[in-house]
Amino acid sequence: MTLHEILNTIDGKLLTVAAVHGCGVGSSEDNAGSSHSDGGRGNGECAGERDVANTASVGGNPLKQAAPNNNGCAGSDSGNEIAFELAFASDLMSDVLTLRNDNVVLLTGLATMQTIRTAEMADINCIIFVRNKKVSQEMVELANESGIDLIECRYSMFRTSGLLYQAGLKPVY
Repeated sequence: MTLHEILNTIDGKLLTVAAVHGCGVGSSEDNAGSSHSDGGRGNGECAGERDVANTASVGGNPLKQAAPNNNGCAGSDSGNEIAFELAFASDLMSDVLTLRNDNVVLLTGLATMQTIRTAEMADINCIIFVRNKKVSQEMVELANESGIDLIECRYSMFRTSGLLYQAGLKPVY
């Protein structure tokens, strides 16, 4: 499952620019804050496809977005996309450190710097913050440096897990 598919499935908001995605959103250093939320319209389009001139903010600080490329999305269209296969849901970072799988998406309600550091140690490239937890600017900066995508999601951990499972992500165990 691609990051773009994950964002559309959970109505998520991408806050970092760590990975290269199928739609290109997030693959440029200046593209943090892209939202794949469709505002309840159900059209599943990413913010890069709608309006890349808008800016998002984290902690009151504006985040720039990249200009559109040939396919209408911000960032690169190189196609070097991470395919996530597994998901793990936990607020206990000690449990996260036991993971030995590749291409794992972490779902958590723990919006702290320690979550980013733990994901880095566990080689996790994508964290979804559930229960409408807000990510700080400091977390976004660390995640960008570490190559980790951060997504904010308004749904509960249970609902988010169910949606991702229904869409094809498998549990770690």
